[in-house]
Amino acid sequence: DIEASAAADDDVDVAGALGSDGGPAVPAGNRRLSAGRERTSAHVFIKIIYATPHGDNIFTPTKLYRIREVEQRLQALPSYSRFCFSSRGVGCDAPVSVINFFYASRDPRTGDIVPDGRGTELVPIQAMLASLGSKNAYFVDRYFGVSKQQAEALLQGNVTRSVFRFGLPLRGFASPDDRRRQQDKIFKRFVQQELYPFLSTASDAEVDVRFYGDPLTAYEVEVAVWHDARYAIGSLAF
Repeated sequence: DIEASAAADDDVDVAGALGSDGGPAVPAGNRRLSAGRERTSAHVFIKIIYATPHGDNIFTPTKLYRIREVEQRLQALPSYSRFCFSSRGVGCDAPVSVINFFYASRDPRTGDIVPDGRGTELVPIQAMLASLGSKNAYFVDRYFGVSKQQAEALLQGNVTRSVFRFGLPLRGFASPDDRRRQQDKIFKRFVQQELYPFLSTASDAEVDVRFYGDPLTAYEVEVAVWHDARYAIGSLAF
């Protein structure tokens, strides 16, 4: 995982480190670097847990639509495409998500269902849950620890989860280790300005959105410590 920079590093001039196309400015000696290699190594894994506030079934049309909306909005963040994992060096790989299955598309040539999350209509919920319960219980396991037989029998749950992957090297860097601190600082600014503000306000009355994974968790701790420190200072003033 990308290391969390010290608080003193927060004043890094990220804007100055970015080129005119939004990627890091490339030193003259590195102009020959191939853009096709960027973000092809997954280094940051952000886990998102979706839960129903009152323990009811999360696999309903309304709640699945809400989860899909959260993930679409996350992927639409202004800088998301500059940091997302890209196994081919082009575009962004889809998150590991139950939405890939419930909003699967269909191959026009074979008619086969493709679990890519690009479908426009929700597939039959119970049929998909039965399939996931027997083949991919990661998404439907109520407590992330029941047996395959129990998962098949439940066909419901109050929790599901997704994983968003972010990759290195960033544009303009030769490898994940090339000027690593600079890459860390650029990614941290994305966490501070876009990712954390979005996720920290994503919950609603239907679905509770929780998240963890460095450096997102590290920044969340920083925010909490700073908030507590300000509160303590304010209390001492009186």
